[in-house]
Amino acid sequence: MEQFSRIQFRTICRKNGLPVSDTQLDALEKFLSLLLQANRRVNLISRRDEENIWQNHILHSVSPAFRLSFSEIRNMLDLGSGGGLPGIPLKVLFPRIHVTLLDSIDKKIRELEHIISELALEGLRAVRARAEDLPAIVGEDAGFDAVIARAVAPLRQLAEWSLPLLTPGGRDLEASGNKIVVPRGALIAFKGGDTRKEIDEVRRRHRVRSIHEIPLVFDGSEEVSLTDKKIVLVQFAS
Repeated sequence: MEQFSRIQFRTICRKNGLPVSDTQLDALEKFLSLLLQANRRVNLISRRDEENIWQNHILHSVSPAFRLSFSEIRNMLDLGSGGGLPGIPLKVLFPRIHVTLLDSIDKKIRELEHIISELALEGLRAVRARAEDLPAIVGEDAGFDAVIARAVAPLRQLAEWSLPLLTPGGRDLEASGNKIVVPRGALIAFKGGDTRKEIDEVRRRHRVRSIHEIPLVFDGSEEVSLTDKKIVLVQFAS
């Protein structure tokens, strides 16, 4: 079943314009093995998801890249990373992007540091801190081109945490082929269900340049039960 899932993952990525090399696929498989080992010690993902980990976690983590271009992004913060999701899968597929995994729970960060050491990926680090304390901890390195968050908090809270951490001054949203180019200074939030109230609340509380809700509907999404998934892309005003 795991071998089938690996093949299915690669096939769906290829169908959606995201080629995955053998080296990248091997790195993802090694990450999954390390993640499952760590999950026996620390609760990083639901035990119920372990059998469908390629679909529910790896494919879901990289699926924004089916709809978004990260060509403008040089460094990214994975806010509330937990088990390194989505930060590590995105790092594997986009090695030029420097990724910081942020979580406030010490035992999770220890597991992530072990996983990072085993994967030996440059430009990947784990930091234990609350989002509001991060600038004081990492200093000048706290300016991120993008913040990404998966199943962490309401959009209002994500916006409050992200604003001090983002590099301002990105260009207006534009398209590159059939993808939206993520501008510098953007928040990318994984969401499900009706997001209208959350989006309205962010508009009331913050100076927003644009907010786009982007359904994660792609070639093959119906095959792997990733239904009613979406991302909300928030670009804040300078």
